[in-house]
Amino acid sequence: WPKAAADARRTGVQQVLQLDSGLALVQAANKMRTDAVALNAMLSGSAATLTTPFPGTILGNQLKQVATIIKLHPSTGMRRQVFLCSLGGFDTHGSQSWQHWSLLKQVSDALAAFYSATTEMGVADRVTSFTLSDFGRSLQQSGSGSDHGWGNHHLILGGAVQGGRMYGAFPSLALGGPDDSGARGALIPTTSTEQYGATLAAWMGVPAAELPAVFPNLANFPTSNLGFMG
Repeated sequence: WPKAAADARRTGVQQVLQLDSGLALVQAANKMRTDAVALNAMLSGSAATLTTPFPGTILGNQLKQVATIIKLHPSTGMRRQVFLCSLGGFDTHGSQSWQHWSLLKQVSDALAAFYSATTEMGVADRVTSFTLSDFGRSLQQSGSGSDHGWGNHHLILGGAVQGGRMYGAFPSLALGGPDDSGARGALIPTTSTEQYGATLAAWMGVPAAELPAVFPNLANFPTSNLGFMG
């Protein structure tokens, strides 16, 4: 398409977004789209350049985009933000020996680059990366892989993290043992997602009195703060 066609389409989109429909929902959606168009132009500019190299992987590209948006903070006026990146493929019922290694290497390389980028920008102590997953894996194999599990390990990374430690009790790895929910090695978690989330939320500024409203099951556990944030 010639440049004139692209310009005409861009003008048409802007006219639609600026139209006052009188409908609050439509106006809110148009505002988000307008902001996205403006941010896209910023992301293409020289002000968004980072010297830290990122791996050209699925997760690496997502975290590079997040780092770029963080660098544009002075221009965008963004305040506290939560960015979500995703990486699939961990449901390894087969070929787990190489698939799991490859996925975890991608996580390791991408998170290392992201942390280096936050250090480059001087915001490492204000940015925390953490992992989440729907489920873990069982210890008992299923063919060349493993089945859905329960307990799982998570990684927390950032300048404000009390790092180099393991939080929670490491489970017994015996099938049918005290930490097995049955006989297949679906390990019982020692730490709840509510405690995990509440610790991060408190660091982000959520008052202690409001944490039970955010995490309704928090009162069922002995502590709301696991201590991994400074």
